[in-house]
Amino acid sequence: MRKIVVIFSLIYPLLLIILFASCKENTVNPVNYGNIQGVVYQPDGKTVVPGALITTSPATESITTDNSGKFTINNAPVGNYSVTASKSPYTSSTVSVSVTASNTTPATLILSYSTSNAPGMAVLSSPANQSAGQPVSLTLSWKPPAVLSIDTLRYDVYLFKSDSPTPAKIASQITDTSVSLSNLSYNTTYFWQVATKGKDTSTTYGNTWSFTTRSFPDNPFVFARIVNGNYQVFSSDSTIANTIQLTDNNNRNWWPRFNPVHKIIAFTSDGSVEPQIYTMNSDGTNI
Repeated sequence: MRKIVVIFSLIYPLLLIILFASCKENTVNPVNYGNIQGVVYQPDGKTVVPGALITTSPATESITTDNSGKFTINNAPVGNYSVTASKSPYTSSTVSVSVTASNTTPATLILSYSTSNAPGMAVLSSPANQSAGQPVSLTLSWKPPAVLSIDTLRYDVYLFKSDSPTPAKIASQITDTSVSLSNLSYNTTYFWQVATKGKDTSTTYGNTWSFTTRSFPDNPFVFARIVNGNYQVFSSDSTIANTIQLTDNNNRNWWPRFNPVHKIIAFTSDGSVEPQIYTMNSDGTNI
């Protein structure tokens, strides 16, 4: 009996250690998250790249940039990441970022042109970038890149106003290095861009250039003239260059007169079947 007691007294402390060890709580370290928010640019560092594929290492999610060249990766575990942007015909670009808990980490990527198959960027000729006082009828011109034979190049040309950021394609697949424009708005800033296409259909988008047209001339005279069978109102300073048609419709518009401060023009028109008196601004707007 004494021998059993002795053995139990030796085993009992060991049993207590095992018991307490099995009852110990397992601690779990919380996983914290943050966000990555960035933008992808062309080589000029200003023109964005929509539709670029964004991947990370370690992997999070694969997304593409929106029309503003921007992307957002939400709920990325804290840590260091390599963020890569890729889109043909550019060479992929990678930056390193560090995600911290509950914060948004910025990432800026600039894609470079692939020298293997993409042509270079068109070179501006005229009008000069950011130039002012340009006529409302002018020619946009550029020089071809020197990296490829010009015989293999085609061009797309885009134009848009400062208040309308969606570019309009005004020329497609042309071989000439100029485009003529007419009837532009006065006192308006225009932006334009040339996309150079190589023989293998690879495309390089050039820098975005701008120019501003001249102010509407302060013409002292107004008169009516027959155009396509109808009278239309014109203003002029007695020179051909500043003779401007103010109305352009299927009505007869005649007998124009300035108000005493030469800001408003009154004229007669049969736009309502019977002749009525109308007014408009001196530049033909707001009839």
